[in-house]
Formats: sequence, structure tokens, C-alpha cells
Amino acid sequence: KEESKGEESSESQTFDSTIQVGILEIYNEQLRDLLNPRDLGKDADSASGKTRLNICRNEAGNITVQNLSRRTIHCPEEMLSLLEQAKEQRSKATTALNKDSSRSHMVIDVHVSSGTANQQN
Repeated sequence: KEESKGEESSESQTFDSTIQVGILEIYNEQLRDLLNPRDLGKDADSASGKTRLNICRNEAGNITVQNLSRRTIHCPEEMLSLLEQAKEQRSKATTALNKDSSRSHMVIDVHVSSGTANQQN
């Protein structure tokens, strides 16, 4: 948080920002939320109550992932911790060249909101 004085006002305004992160895996054309413990069962299927993720455009026309869980982070160490958690949850399968090969893609979704207390975007 930073404080700044407006040119037209003598009152100080607080500048605030929020960073939210979601991490998903694309494996065998399926999406899996790597930060949602309910979705992490390796043998789970769609009938098990897993959250259905959907990639689409929101009202503003931006691409988003519906139902993706997000965590608010406050420092670089929290981001590194989330990346490590997600890395451990990725699907792995044995290949001829690597016994712990990841055959998936990990996608990191970052949302940054900032502004004054009255105007956060």
C-alpha cells in the first residue's frame, strides 16, 4: 500500500493492489484445478464431484477460466509456494526416456487489481 496526495485534494488517498493466482493443468484434453484439493484425486472422474472448469470469455470480452480457485498472494514467497504445490500435483506418467515425465501443461492465471480505495480495477 502506498499513500499519495491528490493535486486537487489535501486528503491522502491509499493506493491498494491485490494479486490473485489460479493454477490449472491441461492433461489428455481435460482441465484440472491444481489448487482445489477436491479436484486432486488422481483416480477421480467427473462423477466424483470434481469442479468443472470452463475456458470462456467474460462480460468484458477477456478470456477466463470459470470455477478456477484462486489464492490471494502477498509476497513472492507465497507465489513460489503455490507453484511448488501445483508442480507436485501435476499428472505424471512413465515414458521410455523419463520415469517421472509430466505429460501435461500447467497454466498460471494471474489477476492484478489496483487503484485507490474508491476505485479498484
